[in-house]
Amino acid sequence: MVQAFEHSLAHVMAMIERMDLLIQMQVWHARQSAGLGSEYAGLLITDADIDHLLAQPTGTPRWVTAQGAWTADEAQSALQSLTAEIRERERVSQEQGVLLRICLLQTVFGLSDSAVDILLVCLLPALDTRYAMLYAYLQNDVNLKYPSVDLVLNLLCASFAEKVQLRRWLDDASPLQHYRLLQTQDDNSQTPHLQQALRVDERLVRYLLDIDTPDVALAPYLAMETPTQSIASLVLPDELRDNLQLFSQRDPMTTRTTLYLQGDEGVGKQTIAETLCAEWGRRLLVVEASALISETDFALTVRLILREALLTGSVLYWADFDSLFDTKHSALRDAFFTQFSAYHGTVILGGVGQWRTMMPSQTRHQLSLQIPRPTFTERVALWDVLLAPVSNHVDDSVDITQLANNYRFTAGQIAGAIRHADSHAKTLMAEPRLTAENLRVACRAQSNRELSALAKPIEERYGWDDIVLPDLQKAILREIHNQVQYRWRVYHEWGFDKKLSLGKGLTVLFAGPSGTGKTMAAEIIAGSLGFDLYKIDLSTMVSKYIGETEKHLAKVFAEAQASNAILFFDEADAIFGKRSEVSDAQDRFANMQVSFLLQRMEEYDGVVVLTSNLRKNMDEAFVRRMQFIVEFPFPNADYREQIWRRVFPAETPLAEDIDWRLLAERFNLSGGNIRNIALAAAFFAVADDVPVNMRHLLQATQREFQKMGKIVSDVNAYLN
Repeated sequence: MVQAFEHSLAHVMAMIERMDLLIQMQVWHARQSAGLGSEYAGLLITDADIDHLLAQPTGTPRWVTAQGAWTADEAQSALQSLTAEIRERERVSQEQGVLLRICLLQTVFGLSDSAVDILLVCLLPALDTRYAMLYAYLQNDVNLKYPSVDLVLNLLCASFAEKVQLRRWLDDASPLQHYRLLQTQDDNSQTPHLQQALRVDERLVRYLLDIDTPDVALAPYLAMETPTQSIASLVLPDELRDNLQLFSQRDPMTTRTTLYLQGDEGVGKQTIAETLCAEWGRRLLVVEASALISETDFALTVRLILREALLTGSVLYWADFDSLFDTKHSALRDAFFTQFSAYHGTVILGGVGQWRTMMPSQTRHQLSLQIPRPTFTERVALWDVLLAPVSNHVDDSVDITQLANNYRFTAGQIAGAIRHADSHAKTLMAEPRLTAENLRVACRAQSNRELSALAKPIEERYGWDDIVLPDLQKAILREIHNQVQYRWRVYHEWGFDKKLSLGKGLTVLFAGPSGTGKTMAAEIIAGSLGFDLYKIDLSTMVSKYIGETEKHLAKVFAEAQASNAILFFDEADAIFGKRSEVSDAQDRFANMQVSFLLQRMEEYDGVVVLTSNLRKNMDEAFVRRMQFIVEFPFPNADYREQIWRRVFPAETPLAEDIDWRLLAERFNLSGGNIRNIALAAAFFAVADDVPVNMRHLLQATQREFQKMGKIVSDVNAYLN
């Protein structure tokens, strides 16, 4: 009864036994040729050496009998019998589900039986050094330890016609050469083809020996994942999940399909690829396309990556794929698609930008799916799911609904924030607890990674008690805070999300003279919400080159969308100013900038704060789109007195001679001026090593007025 192979390696050993028979037959033929049986045959390799080697084959030595080696006819008969036996055992093994790597190799690379024999002939020196001596003997040169093309053809072919047919498997376009299963040992291009030595690539040697270590040259770009999460467990819109379920019913190794997953960083593109692989029962081979760009031989590396996917039966996922769409990488992109045009498996690509059809439709099917940023409801679900593994030490103060409202995070950002907070708690706390505060800190660390390169972060130092404004303005600032704090209830619980397609963000204009508290108000709102505040440097945004200003601003809005930050445009009338009559091309493009900004602000879901010293300079279309406009008046004497009393920190020593009312009434100053005076007075007092007194304040006031270009006689009179 025919038995299945116990494992793949047993099958490899049986196939090597076939090669031993072929070599024995070739040795017999060589000895019949003139001169090869002489005293100097093979130079230093004698017939006795070869007889000794043939008596110790790697495979089962059934062609060696007690009387010695078989004759050529006996070997040929044994070869046919052994081949038939191996084929029958292969059939039984496959019926019993035994994975035979040689058979799998033959299937995935489309190899014929003869092509497999070529690989096996070239494989032997990598398994046992005695084959190097045998090949040197057969090629009559001790330096030729790898089989040449000519030797391979002589071993496997009985006629010239067969040799011509077999040589096609040794061309550069054949799968053996294209995927580097087989390599030419001699790098000298002048060497005739028949004399070129062949060897099996080391990655294939390890593969046939049941070792799955990837090619070391690919290590910087590859990661192998074994997913277990199902599509049903993903927090996704129902329609998208249904599409993924349909797609998962395809065979990924035989369907020539390119699936492009488009979405912001962290929305779960790789997670989706992993769940598809879990449905298919396949591993996922993750490639960092952005890292691969620097590879000197890009096309070859892509081929080796494809080979790795085929060898391991994995599905390929290319992260950051749209990095290849940069115009300076057009040659690499063309090389990529050229390599993939004949690939018969499914390829998943991930990127931020929109998919642009590049592959010929007649060779591969193409499907693009947009992965949106999670909605509020989905964010709540994600926080709940991702906090579950650490739920035993989550503090009762943690409100995932508020976290989902305050931080428009992707799944990746939520997971990162939880890891950050958990690591912090375990490092610094005797009894680790995930509190609302350390989760808030972790969320802020997650949300400002990229935006800090485009804008300046402002540290929120002030609270509600620090600002001095009329009751109306204070009330409006509180309303702004509440609109952000409770938008999840209005939009989602109360259904307004269904009524609004655009304008879900909050755009605020703070108008008033310098120093009246506009920046302070923005800091207070950001700090009370737990958001980062970023000041946009308009000098880096505005460019004289057409289209560059829009490009810079688009990047800021895109990063802010992902960073959950409040954008703060100080003196915004410089860029958000009134559109003018078009008299030349410059006017036309300036007006286009304003129109572009109007569009981006309507699309933005976050908070934008604009400040202007002169509201009348702002474009009316901008003003109409403001949800709130807060006028910051110049403070009167009563408000100035409050500012004077609050401007000093509690730790600052103050003398009893300070007359707050006199300062408020005599000096018509803004809050910003008063702050500058307080700081200067503190330095005067420290130099005198006494508490801050009235003289210090008046002296600092004089310096402030001098800076403003004004002379104050009252100060001089008081000081003298």
